[in-house]
Amino acid sequence: MLDIIDKDSKTALSVQVSEKLIEGIRSGAMKPSRRMPGIRVLAKRFGTSNSTVIEALNLMEKQNYIERIPARGTFVADDVRHELSLSRLVFPFPESSISPEAGGLENWGIVSEFYRGMLTEAAKLNTEILFHHFEEAKSEIQLSRQLRRMNDFDGGIFVGNQLPDLRNAFIAKNKPCALLSPGIWDFPPNVASICGDPDEAFSSIASLLAERGYKRLRILNLAVSPANKENNSRKIDCVIRAVNAKGIIADTSMIHELKDNDDATVNATFAKLIQGIKNRREVFFSLNAYTVPAVYRYAARKNLKIGKDFGILGYASGITFNNLVPELTFSKFNHFEMGKAACKIIVDAIYGGEWRGTVLKIPNTLVVKNSI
Repeated sequence: MLDIIDKDSKTALSVQVSEKLIEGIRSGAMKPSRRMPGIRVLAKRFGTSNSTVIEALNLMEKQNYIERIPARGTFVADDVRHELSLSRLVFPFPESSISPEAGGLENWGIVSEFYRGMLTEAAKLNTEILFHHFEEAKSEIQLSRQLRRMNDFDGGIFVGNQLPDLRNAFIAKNKPCALLSPGIWDFPPNVASICGDPDEAFSSIASLLAERGYKRLRILNLAVSPANKENNSRKIDCVIRAVNAKGIIADTSMIHELKDNDDATVNATFAKLIQGIKNRREVFFSLNAYTVPAVYRYAARKNLKIGKDFGILGYASGITFNNLVPELTFSKFNHFEMGKAACKIIVDAIYGGEWRGTVLKIPNTLVVKNSI
């Protein structure tokens, strides 16, 4: 009786044969340390050529399901139970998003912390994670090729609103997926979402500012892409609500949107605000990490003392804030903990745990320094 192999499928025959044989090992039909059927027997069973079976066995050997012993034959590996219990996760990420042109230092730091957290948790859970670079698919053919590269993985962890077509195609194959959402995003119902907790973060910031005696808060916001505009608006609403609740004045008239973060733009913005800064306890909150160093340069040129003449704080990973003097107060995303949580949720999902529609919020850490 032939095992069913789809010769019209895009999936290579050797891959299909290897998958069928691995299913047999998983089901217990072929047990550890037992001899595999011969190449001719398998070729007849699957209705394929001997060379196809040899390619399939090569694939299985690379994955440690079988071992070949000279003059004796091919055997199911002694430690195959380790391979059967091993979860394999993929972390797809568009390479362009960590390039220098895309603000690579901050993004690189975020992705590195995500990945470090995943690897730390994976070591406890008998799990492998592979970092895969992809670009946004421009066609169905390109998407299909990307998906084939992910066929051997049991689950995936994606970042934010990147690679949505690949993510949805992967989920359509019944593979559990987690979405790492550092800021405020809409949470798709077909994934597990792991995010920061902006309400908690901004509430902590507001309490600290009130304790330090600040009376007014101005928000520095970079002009952003349409895709992120709504996300920034939500963060601004959270900030204003939190500080107003502590008696600090802030409203939409105190939002200063910068077209970029170069010195000329910051000069023009702060030239209009300089008198107000000198006359009252004023604090600036930067929604974008890259505006902060430009403000520090401005203060140095104008002989303003940050933390005394005005305060400034941020909301980011902290990579961009290294070497600032005085050191910056900021709400730090716990990307490491987010990576750990994503890994655990997906490994649990592989073994039957709930994941669709799950939302897990990881608290930020308030790093208090001398900039306020």
